[in-house]
Amino acid sequence: MLTGVCGAFVGMLPDDPYQAAVAAATTFAVTGQLVAEAMPQPLPGSFYPQLLDRLFTVTTEEISQKAQLKESN
Repeated sequence: MLTGVCGAFVGMLPDDPYQAAVAAATTFAVTGQLVAEAMPQPLPGSFYPQLLDRLFTVTTEEISQKAQLKESN
């Protein structure tokens, strides 16, 4: 699923595929965290469809609030 999200982000940022991949992975990770926090008991059979739905509705504000990125050289 992350591969598809990366492809979508690269489609939006074709001149910087590295940055697109970072943004995609961050969005995917934060969305997964939001889904897990919202579920009373995260179960594998119900997590995946909820993750897919939440990827459609997640906002940039939610990503910015939860993301924990560090730049390395």
